[in-house]
Amino acid sequence: MAKFGTDKGESLSIKIEDNSELVGEALKTAVDKSLMYMGTTAVRYVVEYMSQVDFTGRDIVDTGRLRGSISFATYSTALGLNNTATSYNTQSDALTIKPNDMNKVIVGTNVEYATDVEYGKMNSNGKMTLGRYYLRNGIQNSIAEIEEGVKNILKGGSL
Repeated sequence: MAKFGTDKGESLSIKIEDNSELVGEALKTAVDKSLMYMGTTAVRYVVEYMSQVDFTGRDIVDTGRLRGSISFATYSTALGLNNTATSYNTQSDALTIKPNDMNKVIVGTNVEYATDVEYGKMNSNGKMTLGRYYLRNGIQNSIAEIEEGVKNILKGGSL
């Protein structure tokens, strides 16, 4: 505490408190909320993208298993199947890995044919099928909303 006086005998007191621990806790909470927001928003956009007709004139998914398996995980949370899961899904279709970094979120699926749909594959005739890029495009479509949401969270706002 510092005291300052004037030549007229008045004084001014300043009290300085260390709130760095509270600020650190608030920042950790905001980061956790941001990662959850990033994951849920990205999953929503990927699922929406997968529900559109693609360049083949068909839906990206046939049974809905792949769409229902899109999930996300943070260091502390793995949420499992999303709300578009079908009777074709099993819990093992959702992500089972978690990032080893507390400041990352992983969006994806454990369905075994997911990479073939994303990137394409060599078919039995020796021709390459085209990738549908559902993850890349869905996540790319979500970036603007995610940026705005995270800015709002870090400023102390609510969604």
